[in-house]
Amino acid sequence: MHSLTGTTLQNGKYQIEQVLGLGGFGITYRALHTYLGQTVVIKTLNAVLSSHAQVAGFQRKFLEEARRLARCFHPNIVRVSDFFEENGQSFMVMDYIPGPTLEAVVQEKGPLSEADAIHYVRQIGSALSAIHAQGMLHRDVKPQNILLHQVTQDVVLIDFGIAREFTPGVTQTQTSALSEGYAPPEQYVPQARRTPALDIYGLAATLYFLVTAKVPPPATLRTQIPLSAPSDLQPQLSPQLNHAVLRGMQLAAETRPQQVKDWLALLSPLAGVTSSVTVPVALAQPRPPSVPVSSQTPTPAAQLASQSTISQVSPQKTRVIAQLNTVPSQQTRQQSGRAVWIGLGVLSAVVLGSGLAVLSSRSPEPEPVAEAPVVTQPSVSAPVAEPEPEPSAPVEAPAAELPPAEPAQPEPPEPSPSPEATASSPPPEPSPTAEPAEPIKTTSNATGSIAPFPTGTARDQVRQALGRPSQTFRRGSWPNTTADLFEVIPNQLTLAYLYDRNTLQVRQSEASFGNGVNMEQMQSALTQMLGSTPSSSVLNALEAVKARQRKSYRFRAGGKLEGVIQRNPQGRLYIAVWEADLH
Repeated sequence: MHSLTGTTLQNGKYQIEQVLGLGGFGITYRALHTYLGQTVVIKTLNAVLSSHAQVAGFQRKFLEEARRLARCFHPNIVRVSDFFEENGQSFMVMDYIPGPTLEAVVQEKGPLSEADAIHYVRQIGSALSAIHAQGMLHRDVKPQNILLHQVTQDVVLIDFGIAREFTPGVTQTQTSALSEGYAPPEQYVPQARRTPALDIYGLAATLYFLVTAKVPPPATLRTQIPLSAPSDLQPQLSPQLNHAVLRGMQLAAETRPQQVKDWLALLSPLAGVTSSVTVPVALAQPRPPSVPVSSQTPTPAAQLASQSTISQVSPQKTRVIAQLNTVPSQQTRQQSGRAVWIGLGVLSAVVLGSGLAVLSSRSPEPEPVAEAPVVTQPSVSAPVAEPEPEPSAPVEAPAAELPPAEPAQPEPPEPSPSPEATASSPPPEPSPTAEPAEPIKTTSNATGSIAPFPTGTARDQVRQALGRPSQTFRRGSWPNTTADLFEVIPNQLTLAYLYDRNTLQVRQSEASFGNGVNMEQMQSALTQMLGSTPSSSVLNALEAVKARQRKSYRFRAGGKLEGVIQRNPQGRLYIAVWEADLH
């Protein structure tokens, strides 16, 4: 190999010091800008290409790479400072980033903390958004192409060698260059539609590696080698991160978030977790004290709701579904979620009222005062008749009444029965007041969000992302279905899913929102549930229902989905989307 080490370029302006990296396409050197006394990086084509029949094409692509980088001025993208030709060879001059790659950092120290990993991924996500705004894709996002600046502790995205321009919605030919484990399935196909979802897969896979120290299996082998959820490898990881990684690494491009900002919105900044880097986040509220569960005090969910802050914009202006300053631990979610679900009347014991499914009779969030929740349940003997003045079914097109649902045995069993009415055959639900009066501990202060899943999602994927359901139903609201309920953010965001008993895929997706969730967050959730942007009429109806200008709205989407937006009798806003042939 012919090396330029020790030579000078541009009449002594640059002095080549050593080789930094060598690939099939190019070679990079560390060099000294002799006029300024600055260390720089100089990249040129590999000498072996000089005799190649397509050398002119390689030179053109090299110039294109330099121009692409020059168009993307961003603090987390390596900067191009010069480009020149000498002796028939092209050279690109870039800033020198002192520090290791994130791959080297993880290989040396092991998995990063969740806070550090999210901090770095948000920076690279911001860089990718700038790239996409220029109509380009990076197409090689991976830890090896991310440098950690040893002085600023910021990360910088490098190596735009296979970056390409893209036209939304157009199928184009792609090169075969890719990195297994970080490349999505569509990158293996020569003719494929290019979208930002390609880079989102690489970014999510990078986060997977940072927190697990494991390279994900190649996308083409994931049917034989299933992707282990990050929390399976590192149990301390939050449900928010787990969910974000799995959503970003969906094999089908259309099921991933379509914009980087939407994917970043699934992550939690984890303001209260000790990090080795400085994260520009807003000051978190003090951690609330541990509160024992009793019949005379609010549940931990109520306490958390009183301390929560539902926010539209995260520190980097990314949209979130819901955000609060304390995320309950897995144990707390199971305990407080079950207490709220039973005590506040999400369901009429085991009989669903005249709503569409699991969440339609969800009660409102409690006021942050030390009062026991009031049970406002309809009678199980007449599920059609609601005691509240407003029906929970849509006014325009009332839904069919729901059959009883049989819940799984609650875990762990609790000693006292619920004062609520129950169906004739299942055992009575346990009372939340019988929980042992021991303090419920929460995780460190954090903010977080989880978006709903659309129909067609596998039950295992839902449970991997959201953790153990707050309640599981052996028999769902409609024939041949089962159901899960998740108290994601107590008193603010509750999700439920009806699965086909045979395929175990989501047939109906539901979300119930507290009063603190704003319109943009609800719109984002509805988009996730539909898998596409809602029509203007649906969005207008959502605004009207939220503003209490109408009670409900029934709609169709794409011919295959139906949905409803309504206020349930207790005042919570409820959205459901289901496959049209379900009911």
